Amino acid sequence: MLILWNCSLAVFSILGTVRCLPQFWHLYYTKGFMATVCQSDYYKDIRVLWWYNLFVWSKIAELIDTLLIRLHWIHHVTLCYCWYSIGEYPGTYQWMVTMNFGVHSIMYTYYALKAMRVRIARTASIAITLLQIMQMIAGFYVNYVAIDRKMSGQACDVFIETAKFGVTIYTLFLVLFMNFFVKTYILSKNNAKHRIKHD
Repeated sequence: MLILWNCSLAVFSILGTVRCLPQFWHLYYTKGFMATVCQSDYYKDIRVLWWYNLFVWSKIAELIDTLLIRLHWIHHVTLCYCWYSIGEYPGTYQWMVTMNFGVHSIMYTYYALKAMRVRIARTASIAITLLQIMQMIAGFYVNYVAIDRKMSGQACDVFIETAKFGVTIYTLFLVLFMNFFVKTYILSKNNAKHRIKHD
């Protein structure tokens, strides 16, 4: 069941990435960074919008991860943010959905392989956690830029309350993932070395 669950989420995330990343990249390439933050172009393409809505609904399914991975009980408070903001089609959503699909493509593939008892180097889990940290930094920055634009009176397709919620939630996740990284990959390694020296 664990293999099937993780394979299903991996395939779903890969398909979401394949559908959403080209639209995101096209917008970035043709109109620049600020367009990816402040223009809600994705809602004009029903094929892309369909995957954005599937993304929101998938957060309900991912709550099952809460039973499997302790960090996820707070991580999937994302559900609240998704449901809160999807109705306004904020420009910042393009970053959130595309990044999340991309990272989850890798993460759930990794979980599926681990469930199959495939031996994977520790560096793979470190890389995935670093990707998640980078995702949180990017999410924080994008929402900060949106707030700055709105405060200076410039046009940006996002309610300022949504962008503030985004800054708050990405800050919380950044702290949690940094804490996880330090405890799992730095302190545990130091403790292991300490035990070896004293054994």
